[in-house]
Amino acid sequence: MSVWNKYGTMTEGRVTANLRMTGPDIYYDACRWLYNQEPVGNKEYRPAQAAIVNGVPMVVIDGAACGYLPTDWTQFVGAIKQRGPLHGTGTLLWRQQPNGQWEFAVFIDLKDA
Repeated sequence: MSVWNKYGTMTEGRVTANLRMTGPDIYYDACRWLYNQEPVGNKEYRPAQAAIVNGVPMVVIDGAACGYLPTDWTQFVGAIKQRGPLHGTGTLLWRQQPNGQWEFAVFIDLKDA
């Protein structure tokens, strides 16, 4: 289940938010491709964007669309559509859940984007 800080701030059209995605909000193939890029492993604090990809709001890390952004925060989606990609930092992790299963987690941090 994903966690979205959809109550992040919007000041004068600038967005500050921390978004964490797991489960069905992850685009697994892109995450696996990015994870396997050299050096293989987690990708932390990489250039990332909140962007519209083929009409869908997504997190893009190092050019790979890794996770679907929430669409119910309409001001946020509107800011992406109006101003183009919002730039921040992203992290892709391959991590073990408490139940022992492994999953990808995608994080994006936007500060005054």
